[in-house]
Parts: sequence; structure tokens; C-alpha cells
Amino acid sequence: MLLNIIIALSSIAVISGSIYSLLAGEYGIQPYLNLLLGLTILALGIKNFQKNRAIAAFCFLAAGFSLFVGTYML
Repeated sequence: MLLNIIIALSSIAVISGSIYSLLAGEYGIQPYLNLLLGLTILALGIKNFQKNRAIAAFCFLAAGFSLFVGTYML
């Protein structure tokens, strides 16, 4: 239950931040959005891992890549 709330809130934050960045032309927040997106994908991976789905491994790889790129962009 708590994991679903974390996924929903972080997804809303990523989408709203991305729309703001696109419309305002403010690209300084992209590393933070990328880190937040990585945490969202990590939470999705944990949720899928608990349900024993094979897609969890892909989510963990995508989250690792997104977190790496986000920290590199900082």
C-alpha cells in the first residue's frame, strides 16, 4: 500500500516537473527529475519483485542506469 503511494506521488512529481521544464525552458532541474525517475522505477521494480515477475530485473537495470545518469549530470 505504501509502495503504491510512493510510486503515484513520485510519478506525479516527475510528470509535473517535466511539463514545467518543457514549457518554461528551465533545464536545470533535469538531473533531479532523472534521479526522481530512477527512484520511481526502483519502487516499481521492488513492487514487481514482490509479485515474482520477471520484469523486475529490467526495472532494476533501468533504475540503476537512470540513477547513474542523474548523478553524472549533477
